[in-house]
Amino acid sequence: ILGAAGLFILMKKLLGLTPGQVFLVAGIATVPVIYYAFKVLPQATIRFLVYTASHLVYRVRVVGRKNIPERGGALLVCNHVTWLDGVLLLMVSERPIRMIAYADFVERKGFVNWICTTFGVIPIRPEDGPKSLLRSLKTARKAALAGELVCIFAEGGLTRTGQLQPFQRGLMRIVDGTDVPVIPT
Repeated sequence: ILGAAGLFILMKKLLGLTPGQVFLVAGIATVPVIYYAFKVLPQATIRFLVYTASHLVYRVRVVGRKNIPERGGALLVCNHVTWLDGVLLLMVSERPIRMIAYADFVERKGFVNWICTTFGVIPIRPEDGPKSLLRSLKTARKAALAGELVCIFAEGGLTRTGQLQPFQRGLMRIVDGTDVPVIPT
């Protein structure tokens, strides 16, 4: 605080800047800091920005946050009502979560692909046959066993009715024979 006050006095007296100009200079000086933070910790920076922006817009109430373990792997099983489900889950979790998502969405070129790669999204494409499907589920299993949180939308896609749909068998392939906890969200 003393350093900031000294810098303010320095810019005001020696450079003749108005208080508004001092704040403008300080704001511009934060741009390289934000850039550096984004380059070094992109996932944490994005999570912080999304968390901050979303809490300005939404009043989020989380029930059962204590069910997500502080360390160690777990499989979060969610129903999929809206495209925002994954973002909302990432927003309220204190730990990073690797989502399992449809490959055609994940592998798009540009920003979407970059964000999915940054967050370690596990692509899945059922149309490519059982080997492709099992490869994705094996990746999710390894991630959970390695201590990561993995999220699967067990219905296999968005619900069209708003009601819970039958679960696909993928979640059982991930946790079968492991001690990884399954956490409904």
